[in-house]
Amino acid sequence: MAKKGLHGLGKGIPTKEHRRALAKEIIHASDRSVAILLTNYLDECLRVALWGILPNRDDNTPKDRLFSDFGVLGTLSAKISMAHAMMLIGDVTYKNLETIRKIRNVFAHSAHPLTFRTPEIRAACKSLVRLPAVYRMKEIAFRSSRDKFVATVYETSHTVVLQSTFETYTRTNRSGWMVPMP
Repeated sequence: MAKKGLHGLGKGIPTKEHRRALAKEIIHASDRSVAILLTNYLDECLRVALWGILPNRDDNTPKDRLFSDFGVLGTLSAKISMAHAMMLIGDVTYKNLETIRKIRNVFAHSAHPLTFRTPEIRAACKSLVRLPAVYRMKEIAFRSSRDKFVATVYETSHTVVLQSTFETYTRTNRSGWMVPMP
């Protein structure tokens, strides 16, 4: 069922064309825009992943209200906690997501001119941990905190989507729970 009005814009996992357009936009965007846009992309990936592993996914059920703006899973923080509690993500991904969320919040709610070169933001980006080599071909020496932030968001979004897809498959086949991604 398609969402109507402004509220429904941008819901669901972006198509390949949407991801390309987002990547193109990010190249020339300000640091503030990059932090907000990519974290919102990650938020949507988490929403779709959680939705996919919960039973009774019919859009007309009360479960749809869980993810509404004022529902218990309406915030990124709540989605991160639920994904961790449901073993969709492991401790490393949980810590990365919390750091990414905090960086986004600083950019979104501060009237001060901030960049990824701001010492506190640079330190937070430095604490981000790269995920297993499954998602990258080689170790990269990042030129900037912004580059590390972008790479970590993309790797984490792939982890979340792949994990939820596998989780749904294993449950459907009654194979039980699996060990969470890092």
